[in-house]
Amino acid sequence: MAATSLSSRVTSRLPFQTLAPEEASPYFESSTPVAPTAEVSAATTSLNRPRLRGVSVLLVAENIARLMQPLAMGLAINSLMIRSFSGLIVLLGQQLAYLLISSIRQRMVSQELEGIMNIEVHQMTPDMDETCLRDRTTRIHNQLHLIEQALPESIHIAVSLCGALLMLALYDWLLAPVCLVLVLPVILLSMAGGRQSQLLGRQIMQAEERESELLSGGDLRAIRQHFQRYAQTRRQLANLDASSFCLMQLFVLGLLATTLVHYCLQSSVQAGDIVAVVMYVLWFLTALNSLPVLVRLLNRLRTITP
Repeated sequence: MAATSLSSRVTSRLPFQTLAPEEASPYFESSTPVAPTAEVSAATTSLNRPRLRGVSVLLVAENIARLMQPLAMGLAINSLMIRSFSGLIVLLGQQLAYLLISSIRQRMVSQELEGIMNIEVHQMTPDMDETCLRDRTTRIHNQLHLIEQALPESIHIAVSLCGALLMLALYDWLLAPVCLVLVLPVILLSMAGGRQSQLLGRQIMQAEERESELLSGGDLRAIRQHFQRYAQTRRQLANLDASSFCLMQLFVLGLLATTLVHYCLQSSVQAGDIVAVVMYVLWFLTALNSLPVLVRLLNRLRTITP
């Protein structure tokens, strides 16, 4: 869905929040299928070396450490309200562990990327034509994007979605099913709005492709009609995005209001617990909004998995 959710804007400003899903690499859209050869198999096999499996494990550990941040922050708030620093020590330990795992993972990723580029470059020979060199260069960029962005983003979204639900259930077992109720309308909205958005977007692209031909023809009437239809299509797309955005925000606000009313009215709830629950709800909403991104990333990861 083209509209940016309120939850994604809020959580992007939370302390220590990192690794928001990014746009797909342009290299994927322009990559040319290459027939499987011994060289391609060697390059693809390089993606499954033990070091890459270690990177995946570190990515999971890094995101689990990040998932503990709202819990640790809530403990810090609760302990400081009774003049104790134990919760603050837990928060500092959680953040140091997260930074350490993230640093080690980034170093391993850089080593893996260097190894992949060395393998691909050494397999280039002087007798290769320009097409083969271009295909191999595109494959290098594709592999770099997959390891540096697609794999981390996929694990980030999956851990955020499942982990937030698990942590909400630990605070109050009713919060998890309340969040899951939101999944069905979000999927229906994404399917309905997504199809129409793609259709309108395709019409806009086709209109832009015809512009040069119309301008070179010099037919002023045809040019005016073209831009009238172009403006109308763009207005329809903008209205659709605005409607989808408003509907999504109604579900977001409803979930936040339901969570706050249900959880805050309990007499035994502490301030830090409320902060943690709200953060986990926002993380769940952000990950839920990124589900289409996760599906695309997983499909791309399969394209190079032997």
